[in-house]
Amino acid sequence: MRSKYAITSAIIAIGIMLGATMANSQAFAANPYVAGYPDRTTISKENQFTQKTDFSGTTTSTRNTDITSVFSAATFASSTATDTTSWIHQQGIALLAANAIRGVYQVWNGLNCQYNCSGTGPSLGNHGTASADIDYVYSTFAFESPSRTRTWQYYEPHTNGGSIVSIPIQYYTMSTYGDPAQYFASGAEYKNIQVGNPPTWVAKKMKYFQFAVEGNGAELTSTWTVKQYEIWSSSIGYLSTVPVKSTAPSTDSANGAYITRYTASDGTIGGVQIADTDYTTAGANYNLKSSSIPAGTVIWQRDTVNHITAGTQLWN
Repeated sequence: MRSKYAITSAIIAIGIMLGATMANSQAFAANPYVAGYPDRTTISKENQFTQKTDFSGTTTSTRNTDITSVFSAATFASSTATDTTSWIHQQGIALLAANAIRGVYQVWNGLNCQYNCSGTGPSLGNHGTASADIDYVYSTFAFESPSRTRTWQYYEPHTNGGSIVSIPIQYYTMSTYGDPAQYFASGAEYKNIQVGNPPTWVAKKMKYFQFAVEGNGAELTSTWTVKQYEIWSSSIGYLSTVPVKSTAPSTDSANGAYITRYTASDGTIGGVQIADTDYTTAGANYNLKSSSIPAGTVIWQRDTVNHITAGTQLWN
């Protein structure tokens, strides 16, 4: 597969197979993706994101591919910056095909992976029904205060038996990679990018923080469920308090999974999207679909009939 646009179709993927679709280059296997994002025009600078991931309901039989709970944030270079950088930080909780669960943290600069490009990360335990297997994972990523010279990532697996697994904190030092990030970003706004050859300006809606499910090259064909809940950021608090919509890697200006802008080598301004392909067998349960599900919780699941489309309001 090749980029649809010669300049702007930049793809970021996190999971076990990682890579980027760059201008006029061949792609890695297309990663299916579906996400939610805070649909608020107030753009906030965030120190920290926390959330919980639960794979209960996903078959424990060996699956055809992995599936990952992904949290992605654009960044600001300072407390006074009015535009985001081209750098994106991502944290993932990956459920591998053979039921191992692991944490992943990755950093991209526009089209290029800069940190942990192989997708390695700490082992968090196993998916299953035994007492020692993982019930859910609490995870967080944050800027270390007050220096802001590195981020830290914390994974806290809770077992079915009620125990908490101790996982050492992971660190990423920005200066090692030339990363100017000082804050994470959250919110959504239209930004102009250049599309086509010759390039023309087009407005695309950037979603600076996204919480998502991403497949590894192909859509998972067996039963799966990924619950993301208690999503919290340092400026907003719980995301249940703000409007949230769905997004996917469509080319639609309003509903595509664009996250930030970057400057290409020829000086043109491109847009970065998460992943590569709409997750066409992904359905979801959420507050505006079922009042029994609280705002702030989305339950992504395999559904070949009721596909959730980009632009769906999840809660108000």
